[in-house]
Amino acid sequence: MRSGVWSGLGIAMVFALAGCSTDGEGEGGFGVPRQPADAPLAGTRTDIRGTVQVESNGCLTLDTGTGEPRWIVWPADQEDDQGQPVLDGRVVGDGDVLVGTGAEVSIDALPDWPNRDGYFGSFAVFCSAEESGVVVLDAVARD
Repeated sequence: MRSGVWSGLGIAMVFALAGCSTDGEGEGGFGVPRQPADAPLAGTRTDIRGTVQVESNGCLTLDTGTGEPRWIVWPADQEDDQGQPVLDGRVVGDGDVLVGTGAEVSIDALPDWPNRDGYFGSFAVFCSAEESGVVVLDAVARD
């Protein structure tokens, strides 16, 4: 096999295993990608409200009521040192209702989407964001 295939499989395995937990604290999924602090992702900004869903593969999506839940790209400054999305000192988990600002965009808004081994590309492929779309969050809080 080519090394790119092994790389992609390795990334998927890491994501899958990272979502596993034996201490009851895995409800937040395996983490989410963050927007770059110095280069927010493109898209028309609006108020966003939705319910977090932790999918069976550990990916976090946000159901905004506008169709299929969208895969989440988290604000640059709101995660813990393990890559988990955090608000008020607590990991965001399944069923949390969030409010904030951001943009609902297609997968093409991700800067390295064509590179499936890149930062956003590897997350997006694993989380099936091409089908669901993406919600880019600039600022978010629990409702």
